[in-house]
Amino acid sequence: MSLGDETITNFTLSRPFVFGGQTYNTIGMVSNGYAVIGGGTAADVQFINRIFPNPARPNNTLGAFWTDIDGSAGGSYYAYLVGFGPCSNPANACWLILEWENAPNWGDGELNTFQIWIGLNGVEDITYSYGPTLSDGDGGYVTVGAENAFGNRGANIYSNDGFGPVVGTIPTANSNDVYIETTPGTPGQTITIGFRAQGVRLGRWTNYAELTSPSFFGTYIDPFSGEVVRP
Repeated sequence: MSLGDETITNFTLSRPFVFGGQTYNTIGMVSNGYAVIGGGTAADVQFINRIFPNPARPNNTLGAFWTDIDGSAGGSYYAYLVGFGPCSNPANACWLILEWENAPNWGDGELNTFQIWIGLNGVEDITYSYGPTLSDGDGGYVTVGAENAFGNRGANIYSNDGFGPVVGTIPTANSNDVYIETTPGTPGQTITIGFRAQGVRLGRWTNYAELTSPSFFGTYIDPFSGEVVRP
């Protein structure tokens, strides 16, 4: 298939997979060397790699080799299933493979070949595989790791985003596979969700935040108030 430049292609699977203790059946393959668990939109396509974790989109990210890749300049891109027998039979072990083959960096044109293997077998089973061609990222900038859906937990095998310190050791062509293992969230954890309210009239106001989740019954409602004044 053709990924182009700065694009995402979403796939819906007939068999689900597990990541971070949650079950999904949709994933987005992004031209820039990463995948978005649960699928994504154009807002989740970013050529500037970041150190994990980071609250900015994309989140719920499998960063196999996140760098600025230009799919319109060449390379081959695949999403396919492999298994011990037909994957339509749930009794057969099966994996989804996302592959970037000879994918060129946007700036320096160096090539990259790597895969994401995702098990569709009821347990978390995610692996990154590399080679036989792999650069050090476009201009040396690349992130290899993973991040949760909130962007507040993540880990880096390697990251150089040009802003913070260089973290870890970069994979090389035909290097050992990277196995992704997560710890699901636990009851009682605190998650901070940011927002920005903009007033359009002078005076006091009260807004209500509503929270629903499959983890509890009903809806949690929390009011918060403020006042719009002249600058």
